[in-house]
Amino acid sequence: FRVQSEHVEFLEDESAFLPGIILEDVDGNEDVDSTAVLNVTVIHGRITASKFLLEGGRYLAGKTEKSFLFEGGYKSIQKILGMISYAAPDNWHGSDIVYISIRDRFSEGVANTTLYVEVKSVIDSPVLNCSNKILIVDEDSKDNELGECEILCPEHANSVHELQASART
Repeated sequence: FRVQSEHVEFLEDESAFLPGIILEDVDGNEDVDSTAVLNVTVIHGRITASKFLLEGGRYLAGKTEKSFLFEGGYKSIQKILGMISYAAPDNWHGSDIVYISIRDRFSEGVANTTLYVEVKSVIDSPVLNCSNKILIVDEDSKDNELGECEILCPEHANSVHELQASART
């Protein structure tokens, strides 16, 4: 394998293709009957590849969000390597690892590579949920209740939030 970079950065809550993974197999490139098995596994995030079968290839197992096995010729595997996308779990950031290996069925040769993924945190806006969505106020009333409100902010669960309300006529 040749990879553009062993260290890749993504933003939390986004998905993107894994960049620059290229299979280099001189024998495989020349022998169209040669098949190999590609194994891709991730620790924390989710990986997906094209949902359609490529010419000369088939999914053997997995095809889950954590791993898949794909069997095909050199060209099919090269195509699928360019279509693997990565997504971190929702609201998760940190370090992750993607393991990629290929086993050549002809010579039983094995090649491995590891991608180190760093998922960068992004600030999520807080969400305000109130039991009363509409507040009807009498003209001369001084005290009106908005009802019970909850502020959801997954990144700052224990922090104190200030709520300001205003009214327009």
